[in-house]
Amino acid sequence: MDPADGAEGLLSRYVRGLKPLSLVYFAAFFLVGCALASIGPTMILLAESTGSTPSQVALLFPARSCAYLAGAAIGGPMFDRLPGNAILGVSMLLCGLGMLLVPVVHNLVLLALAVSTSGLAMGVLDTGGNVLLMRLHGAEVSPYMQTMHFLFGLGAFTSPLVVAACVHASRSHGLSWSFWALGGLCVPCGGVLLRMTSPRLREGGDRGSARGVPLAETADHGACEAAEAESEEGKQEVEE
Repeated sequence: MDPADGAEGLLSRYVRGLKPLSLVYFAAFFLVGCALASIGPTMILLAESTGSTPSQVALLFPARSCAYLAGAAIGGPMFDRLPGNAILGVSMLLCGLGMLLVPVVHNLVLLALAVSTSGLAMGVLDTGGNVLLMRLHGAEVSPYMQTMHFLFGLGAFTSPLVVAACVHASRSHGLSWSFWALGGLCVPCGGVLLRMTSPRLREGGDRGSARGVPLAETADHGACEAAEAESEEGKQEVEE
């Protein structure tokens, strides 16, 4: 078989299996990646805004990491009992709200609360996005799962570059522009999720994927990796 024909066949199968809800999950994970990596380039401005030192502002990273892990832990049982898209939609709205509040909060404790709210929502989104995508695509989930996590990584990679460019372009307004733009994108994404029907639990429940890996284990592992990466980012920012 011609390798080109094989590649075209795989691409054709991928496109045929793609669903509108898959695209919404992809967008949500891209925005979560953006939100997760957005704090680093603004640490100095946040320190000035709150009258704190960079070392104090760096505490936002462990605070959000703890909230992220808490969201991932409580999200699992919620998706067994409530409509999944409704949970994701509310979480996306909370994530957007936290981002919108960052530029206007000038107290470090309140800023930590806003950032932790976003972190809690991101943890729920991380767990729920994995579970619901597996429910949506079943045994054919592998390429779509890879796409979703690629977009998560792409968002985490591009967000600091865009935020830093905004801050460089306008030191007085760059902080507000970047976080308001990010929050403004999260809110409509959450609204779309609230209006869409949740994928149904497949026969046999969520106990295993096509490769026999428990879904909850897969989702929680991803959440732990994200939280560990964020903690390392905070350490690097403090050292710099």
